[in-house]
Amino acid sequence: MSKATNLSMRTFLVFVSLCCCLCGWTQTSSPESPQQQCMAAGDSLYPQKDSAVVKLQTMIEMQQGYISGICILSHKGDSIRGAIFNEFGITAMEFRYAISNDEVRLTAVLPMIDKWYIRGVIRKDLREVLHALRDGQTVWQDEKYKIKFKFTPLKDIDTDDEIEEPAFQDQ
Repeated sequence: MSKATNLSMRTFLVFVSLCCCLCGWTQTSSPESPQQQCMAAGDSLYPQKDSAVVKLQTMIEMQQGYISGICILSHKGDSIRGAIFNEFGITAMEFRYAISNDEVRLTAVLPMIDKWYIRGVIRKDLREVLHALRDGQTVWQDEKYKIKFKFTPLKDIDTDDEIEEPAFQDQ
């Protein structure tokens, strides 16, 4: 096997590992699109108010397949804190979006995806995803890497209300 083939194979495997580690493989189906579900419920996709928390079901589709998980966004001061984890609670990444600078900083990433070239793609994609959520869009696609992000607000099972609540207070 040539060095070029070995390098491209390694890059592909790192990308697949990133995708698998973000949230885990699942299959779900819904009769309505995420856009229709969001519009019908009138849910917020972006934590507008200070101390607000938004919880979103996240689906990330790629050419190789798709993954799903949970994204939690918390507005605190001049920044949005976020975390993406799978349904089993394994955190793939934590990040902070500085609203005034329009900049995403990754604060924690799984060691297996903690590579400089992956971090760059993740930072850029998260920044664009947050812009889309702020504008009320439930879908955003990275055209270069053919990665599609879909979001659906999670519902409170007891009250069926949208989940935007005060964040935990620092003690």
